[in-house]
Amino acid sequence: CAQCHGPGTSDRNRLYPALAGQPASYLALQLQLFAQGGRGGTRYAHLMEQAAAGLQPWDIRALRAYYASRPVAERP
Repeated sequence: CAQCHGPGTSDRNRLYPALAGQPASYLALQLQLFAQGGRGGTRYAHLMEQAAAGLQPWDIRALRAYYASRPVAERP
């Protein structure tokens, strides 16, 4: 996740949103939608569908907790 979405990724593709400080419920929902193939998005959406497909519920809980706890200031 961090390679594309940060934190601390200064050369991040602007089409890859920063996740730091996003609400946990929003992050979980987006990951679930990507995993189900129902999210859509940019021409890069297929990358997230592949990444989210293998996530277990505990993975999503850990990811949402981590990124929701990160300060927004970490966004490049």
